[in-house]
Amino acid sequence: MTDTAVMHALYPLAEFPVLAALASPHTTATKLDGRACLHLYVRALGDIDWLALTSREREFMRTLGLFTICPCCGASALVRDTRDHVLSRSDGTPVTLTALTGDYCNACGEVILDGAEGQRVMDAAGELHRR
Repeated sequence: MTDTAVMHALYPLAEFPVLAALASPHTTATKLDGRACLHLYVRALGDIDWLALTSREREFMRTLGLFTICPCCGASALVRDTRDHVLSRSDGTPVTLTALTGDYCNACGEVILDGAEGQRVMDAAGELHRR
């Protein structure tokens, strides 16, 4: 349960670029309360560019309680965790990336990574492809 003080506080849109983009078609306000912010994020879950989020905006979303909802399956099953992730070479040989931190869905298996961890996966996949 998210703290009511968090939900009733006002947040400047200028500090959260993705939120500002989500809000701009609906309001000219420069600040929104936590309830409105959460509503906009939830409404756009499938359209959010997760790699475009700043770490500050991601933490804000977590504060609002958003990162309990999986954007892929909609289940309230996301948990922040550090796990090993297995990629496969073109010949099927598994390669393990260790200690990948992200928001993991215990319902569908999806993982939401922030920019640095996502880049680790992309770099490893590119390296596997080049071999």
